[in-house]
Amino acid sequence: MSIRHEWWQRLRGAFGRRPELTELDEELSAHLAMLADEYEAQGMAPLEAARAARLALGGQAQIKEAYHDQRGLPFLESIGQDLRYAARSLRSNPGFATVVLLTMALGIGVNTSVFSVLYSAWFAPMNYAEPSALADVSVKNLQNGWQTGGTTWANFADWSAANHVFTGLGAYRIQHLASLTGGGEPEEVSLARVSANLFPLLGVEPALGRGLGELDDRAEGSRSAVLSYGYWQTHFGGDPGVLGRSIAVDGEPFAVVGVMPKGFAFPPGWPVVYQPPLWLSLNLTAEQRIQRGSHALGVVGRRRPGLPLGQAQAEMEAIVARLAAAYPKENSGYGAWVTPLSETRQAREVRPALALLMAGACLVLLIACVNVANLLLVRGAARRREFAIRQALGVSGRRLLRQVLTESALLGLLGGAAGLVVAWICLPLMQALLPRSLPHMAEIRLNPAVLAFSATCSLACGLLFGLAPAFHASRVSIEHALRQSARTIAPRSRLARGLVVAEMGLALVLLTTGGLLAESFRRVSSVNFGFDRERVLTMRVTLPKQKYGSAARILAFRRDLLAKAAQLPGVHILGTVDAIPLGTLMSGTDFDIEGRPVQPRQHCGLGKVSGDYLRAMGIPLRAGRYFTQGDRAETERVAVVSESISRRYWPQGGAVGRRIRLDETGGDDWFTVVGVVGDVRQLRADRPPEETIYTLNEQMDEAAQKNSTARLNVLVVRATNDPAPLAASLRQVLREIDADQPAADVMTMDQLVDRNIAGRKLNAFLLGSFSVLALILAAIGLFGTVSAMVAGRSAEIGVRMALGAGPGSVASLVLREAGSLAVAGLLLGALGAAAASRVLQGFLYDVHPGDPRVLAAVAAVLGLAMLAALLTPVRRALGVDPLTVLRED
Repeated sequence: MSIRHEWWQRLRGAFGRRPELTELDEELSAHLAMLADEYEAQGMAPLEAARAARLALGGQAQIKEAYHDQRGLPFLESIGQDLRYAARSLRSNPGFATVVLLTMALGIGVNTSVFSVLYSAWFAPMNYAEPSALADVSVKNLQNGWQTGGTTWANFADWSAANHVFTGLGAYRIQHLASLTGGGEPEEVSLARVSANLFPLLGVEPALGRGLGELDDRAEGSRSAVLSYGYWQTHFGGDPGVLGRSIAVDGEPFAVVGVMPKGFAFPPGWPVVYQPPLWLSLNLTAEQRIQRGSHALGVVGRRRPGLPLGQAQAEMEAIVARLAAAYPKENSGYGAWVTPLSETRQAREVRPALALLMAGACLVLLIACVNVANLLLVRGAARRREFAIRQALGVSGRRLLRQVLTESALLGLLGGAAGLVVAWICLPLMQALLPRSLPHMAEIRLNPAVLAFSATCSLACGLLFGLAPAFHASRVSIEHALRQSARTIAPRSRLARGLVVAEMGLALVLLTTGGLLAESFRRVSSVNFGFDRERVLTMRVTLPKQKYGSAARILAFRRDLLAKAAQLPGVHILGTVDAIPLGTLMSGTDFDIEGRPVQPRQHCGLGKVSGDYLRAMGIPLRAGRYFTQGDRAETERVAVVSESISRRYWPQGGAVGRRIRLDETGGDDWFTVVGVVGDVRQLRADRPPEETIYTLNEQMDEAAQKNSTARLNVLVVRATNDPAPLAASLRQVLREIDADQPAADVMTMDQLVDRNIAGRKLNAFLLGSFSVLALILAAIGLFGTVSAMVAGRSAEIGVRMALGAGPGSVASLVLREAGSLAVAGLLLGALGAAAASRVLQGFLYDVHPGDPRVLAAVAAVLGLAMLAALLTPVRRALGVDPLTVLRED
């Protein structure tokens, strides 16, 4: 100790005289040799003694850095010196740097991946001029406050003339399930019919050709089409000569007049699969321009500069109220609904799930930051002598604080760079799992905004997890550090213990969330949908009104399709329906019951089917019979009802033999119930089965046989074996019947079910993955803290063992220390999980947030992980040699 004390005095005096670095090197070398000799005299091997001496001096490089610090360098030069020092410090401890970088890479990579999805679906700016001034103008149902949709052209004209808050209003109408030909193979798409002023209102001009003309809004104008850039490229090869070419929509010709620029999409926020590939002129007839009953037009408005959204809402409410008073039959019960155009209903529907995923990703990153902060605290304890040397040479605590923060910021940025690699790998996997309902899915990528988020997140995290270690480094006691022996002793830091408690609590929150969502997905996947989905293939065919405008033509098409498909090898039984269970569309009807009061009328789902549909779907018969070949257009009208209808309206004697009248037929014809079948779930697996009435297509009246739902035909084929190979054959059959008719949703029922629950699958998979990461990080954090505790108390453990303490007593000492952390972490996590359960309620199916089985499984998994993390520290504690420890101390 006297030698080192003498050396410190001489070194301080030398720095007071500011010697040249060569003199400093000689002085350091001399005292390094003296210390090495002293350690060799204590029994150390020469190489071990040299290493111990270098550790005691803090290394020549560190003292040279302190010399530069004392000179007072310019700010930029000192920052560069801090970066070089940080890089050299990380290179000297590659194991520590690797662990930290991997931890940060996982945390930042997960956040970057999820944020890229969140940004494209939520925050990405629309490709319009001054998009913040654009508003969606809709109507709402005053009775329940729901947004119900658009308006009529006559109302739209009145809105445009009467308002003073918008510089202009544009109209559009979505046309779903349109048959498109003229660009290659026939295909079924969703289209938008738009007013001539819509594109100028959005501030977007076509990249090729022109937009729509004002006369195109009327039936006497030309039928014009403007293509999207993507459709132009994929279907016409980017040929500039596309202008003037004709394409057919539902058999009606339209002339291509323009191509919109790359990246343009309208309506915004729509899922990619439903985004219109082209926009058509409205071509409204004189009757359509004056009617006020069909509220089918969406409206976009551009607010005047500086005018708040609230003022636009108030004026539109007044205009809608005046129209309701003037035309009560068509407009009563409606109010105005003005929202930013970016806040479309389609975008809003996916935001809760995306917010949940982002919250889970942020928890993973927070756990990673806590873990790294703990590692830095342990490393900082091992570097106390180094920090003491620097302070003894005159380095201020503020400079030490900055240097340690620079090192942690460098770690954060390097971790962020590694995180980008992780995100680049994860994004394709995420896109494969994303549901079809997600808007802007094709735009998910590592764009500049996402890279900026990643860089900001990396730097912020680096500074966040470096604050506590930097603060500790700047407050090192020189005298205490110099009294330590040459070997590193890690202190029992309260902050480190608190960080482990927080880490375990956060991990428990994520594990509970992931466990509940996984159980919810398991249950929704095993739901009985009410039909046998094995060996079933579906194909949807939407017949255009222009070509199939009569009931006779629709019926002939359906008969040809069933007859030709039945001849295919491997087909067991088949039928058609207008709305497949779990599909995107469904129809309904009001009905009366014979002998019951007319009011209030009852409502249920309606399935218009061919005779063998119920058998093809495997919907079980509960009472009566299925439809038979004897049920024809000229025979008695019959119906089959679901058992929920039978239970509700005929709880005693059942529904068979009863008679009902359907609003769909529009007449006084009564249907006799001949059978009761099992309930079938529609649209969403997490909703209860809907009461349904099944009728035969040919027994409906003329109007019902040719309306829009009658032109929807979903062919259901039950195969003798695997149905997938039948897909190509069914398409060929359709081409033989009508070469211009596209097929859509050619998929098995298993695929249809998977599509229906894709959102839940994504939530369960990603949050389950986040939970596993959180568990691993929490286990690493506990391992590191308890290992440091064992190292810091090795002398105490050695004394206990020298006094007769057995292995059980030593293991109990370590386990008590870890157990207190685990209990505190579990209590904290339980509180967090209870708070998170309120948010989770809307994402769960048939699972209560407090489900004891899920909570018990989560606790067991966390407990096993913690025990696994403690095995090595306990083994190290049991391996302490009392003689060695007592000799060294």
